[in-house]
Amino acid sequence: MVICGDDGLAHRLAVELDAVCGEAVTVVLPSRRDEHGSEIAALHRDPHSPIELLVSAHPDEQTLRAAGVQRAAALALTYGNDQVNMTAALLARGLAGAPGVLDRARVRRSKSLLVLTRDDGENLDIVMAARETNPGIRVVMRLYDDDLAATVQRTLRASYPDAPTRSRSVSALAAPSFAAAMMGRHVLGVMPVERGSLLFTVVDVAGHPELEGRSVHEAFREHEWRVLAVGSAAAHPASSSGDTLAGIRFRRPGFDWRPPHGRVLRAGDRVVLATTRRGLDILMTGVQPHPLDRRG
Repeated sequence: MVICGDDGLAHRLAVELDAVCGEAVTVVLPSRRDEHGSEIAALHRDPHSPIELLVSAHPDEQTLRAAGVQRAAALALTYGNDQVNMTAALLARGLAGAPGVLDRARVRRSKSLLVLTRDDGENLDIVMAARETNPGIRVVMRLYDDDLAATVQRTLRASYPDAPTRSRSVSALAAPSFAAAMMGRHVLGVMPVERGSLLFTVVDVAGHPELEGRSVHEAFREHEWRVLAVGSAAAHPASSSGDTLAGIRFRRPGFDWRPPHGRVLRAGDRVVLATTRRGLDILMTGVQPHPLDRRG
């Protein structure tokens, strides 16, 4: 077992395991001199104790290898900094993976890597092993949980600042299309933008006070939506399930894709919008979201 930490929890775990564990326990501490380091060092000197002490300021790859993470049955990370814990966990997963598969896939010489399996843990393993082999490789990774995807992206960017990293949550990307379809708004396309999504959708102006009676310029709302094109609702039948942004533009030429800023939107108009998820919610419900709602 391996314990890495800089606080009393690491010390407490080591003391408890010293009393009950028959296997070797390696404790990684930043110093021997603080109150916890000196007590762990005393356990380490006891010939009957399974405790091994390793001093390192940071739980980097070299430290984790020296601690034997590849062979460890368990790893405890108790640093007070969440990003340090996440980085160490990702490194440990990568060290415990199977880099031979990536070597055969020539990852060492690859410029980009797409990791798209349905197993989040497997995707993390592959990415970390690939980054250890080729630190500069560009990575796009599929993760189901959006919060995990955001955390992993921040951590990998901090650990490998010179290598582009993108993690995408499939559920988060699909959610706007499902929500819009349920509310009767046809989404033409979804574009991931950092941790959010930009949606392209067709909306009838009638019944939307945020649009009706306003000019194209006045209808623009920063970080929420922008009018891309204006056409007649009567001249353009409702969007079909096969419509896309390109299809609307090229197969339905009646839309004006460069409407004057002063063009006033009327009840008989239909518009193509670029919106955020939050902006689409406002248009669909007419309800302003809570200020802490940060959906993109």
